[in-house]
Formats: sequence, structure tokens, C-alpha cells
Amino acid sequence: MKDLILILAILFGAQALMAQTTEFAPLGAKWSYRGLDVSPQVNFAEENLVKYECIDTVQQNGKTIKVVEQFKERQFIVYNYYNQQYNYTSRDTISRVDSFYEQNDTVFVYNRVFNKYTPLYIFNAQEGDTITLPIFDTIYNPSPTQNDSFFTLVIDSIRTVNYDGVPLQTFYTGFNFATLDTSSVGWHPTTTQPYLNWSTRFDISLLNGLYITLYPGAYARTLGGIGSGLLPVRRFIPELNVAIEEHGIFNLINCYTDSNINIHISTKSCDTLPDYTKYTSIADVKSKNNLNLYPNPAQDKLLVSMDNGIHQQAQLYIFDSFGKLVYSQKINNNSQNIEIDIQNLPSGLYFIRMTLRGEVLGSSKFVKA
Repeated sequence: MKDLILILAILFGAQALMAQTTEFAPLGAKWSYRGLDVSPQVNFAEENLVKYECIDTVQQNGKTIKVVEQFKERQFIVYNYYNQQYNYTSRDTISRVDSFYEQNDTVFVYNRVFNKYTPLYIFNAQEGDTITLPIFDTIYNPSPTQNDSFFTLVIDSIRTVNYDGVPLQTFYTGFNFATLDTSSVGWHPTTTQPYLNWSTRFDISLLNGLYITLYPGAYARTLGGIGSGLLPVRRFIPELNVAIEEHGIFNLINCYTDSNINIHISTKSCDTLPDYTKYTSIADVKSKNNLNLYPNPAQDKLLVSMDNGIHQQAQLYIFDSFGKLVYSQKINNNSQNIEIDIQNLPSGLYFIRMTLRGEVLGSSKFVKA
């Protein structure tokens, strides 16, 4: 009997937890998404942090309207070969406000394209269902037209997923490629069948090894979109003759909190992007990094230094007064200065140059006594 009571208590407790976590966007709820879009060809990436907060509720025509503020922070980062670390080149923040309400197990959002509320999350869908939704405007695609009309997804599966200890019903959505209009080479902003989904990642490689992988998406009760943000992200397939390689993780749900639950899925911050230092180009180094020689004139040893240190991949060259290369050295480790043995050089005027990947970082001259 005690065992039966315990089992019933556990079941009722689980039901109570599910009941607490099924409301979408209660007042004060906060979400954060993290994403990374990498273009290997140009050594470039865009890192995103998208934050949402339900800041107000309003009663309107018998419905509870949830007002949700969104802030998208992004930074463009590159790998700086000079200092052997990632640096950011620029940062910006974009914001907007969206309105939602929930009715008949469906979440609606105010759609700026059609100037009315349209379905967003359909929680009474079944596995195998095909759902057709109106196009949305988003931060990523702020001004679509009604010519784009609708997009179609298939509910691939429905599963209860554990998000940091909180079980939530999750709807996995795939794209119905049978509806793709293949009459044109590629998809463009006015195509009647654009691709939108709550996808978590993508891979595109064209021209040199053609493949396009657009991964399925998902949305869950309480959380909304698992990838991309609360609204599905829009992707375009480039034309087939374009040289492009791109890999990315869409803005994947990272954190969610409300008065009942606290979800933190990864070790990444819910509130801030990594604090990279500002990118310093080789051009900046050339203008700010003087090449210093001591002593000058020199007899046996010459000490070479640069204001900001000597990069480990730099190359040092010494030329005589006729322009003949008489000495070269590849720098194997980062250092403030290096010592050169010049005792075997004939007396005279010499020119010294420091380069990095073909770019001149600094140059000077010295006299061998």
C-alpha cells in the first residue's frame, strides 16, 4: 500500500511539474540563444547571443497578450595569426518587440507581414502531420513580402526531452522537399517556397564538392524554438555556380528561466558573449610596432626587438648595402627580443627586415663596426 501511495505521489508530482512548465512566456520569463556562423574560406565567423524577456502582459479581446522584448548581440571574429588568438572586428546590437498569445494549444505571434496574429507553435500536431505557416519577418529577414506567402514543415517526431532536468514535449520539424519549386537555379527572396525552420545547424558547400545539409529543427512547450530563436530562421540555398563554404550553429537554446524553472543547457554564459580583444591587423602592427636595434653600431652581437614583441611566425632578413641577402632566421617562439650573431659579417652598412606571411612588419638599418 505504501508503495502504491509513493508511486501515485511521484506520478502526481510529475504531472504538477509538467503543468507548471507548459505555459508559454509567463511574465518575467527569459530566454537566451547562442550561435556561430563560420566561413572557413575567409577565416571569419559571426557569433550571436539572442536574449528574450517577457516584459508585460496585456488583456486584449479576451486574450492575454505576452509582450516579449528581444536583443540580438553579435560580434564578428577572426583568427589573428599575429597574436595567435581570436579577436573581434566589430560588434553591434539589434532589438525588437514581439507579441504572443496562446489559445487552443497553439501559440500565435503578431505577424508584421500580414498585420495580424498568425500561428507559430502548434502543440496539438501529431507525428507525420504537415503544417503550413505564414512567412514571418525576423531580425534576420526584416522585410519579406506577402509574395513569399507560406512555408511547409513536417512533424517528423514528437518526444519528451530532458532539458537540464526539466522534461518538455518537443516537436521535431523537417522540411518537405516535395514542395520545393525547382524551376529556378536557386532560392531567392521572392520565391514562393522559402525555407524556414527552428534549425540548430547547417552545412553548405558549393562548386567544389556540392552538398547542402539543412538540419531539422524543433520547438518545445514552454521554450518555443529550440534552434534559431523564438521565430524560425530563414535560409536561402545559393545558386549552384557560387563558390561558397559555410558551416554554422544556429542560435541554439542555451538558457530559460521563469518563476518555476531554471534551465541552463551548456556551460556558456546566458548573458554575455566572450570578451575577445579588438582585432589588430598586420597594417596596424606595421604602423605601431617599431623595429629596434641595439647596439648600433654593433660588433659581435645585435639585439633586435619590437615594441609589441616579436611574433613566433615572423621571419627576419638581413641584406648588405648591395641588396644581397646575407642572413635569415625564422622566429620559433614569441619573445620580446632576439640576439643575432653578426661577428662573421664584414664591416659596413646593413638593412634588416621583419616580415609575417609576406607582409613587412618593420625595417631598419645598422652598422657593423
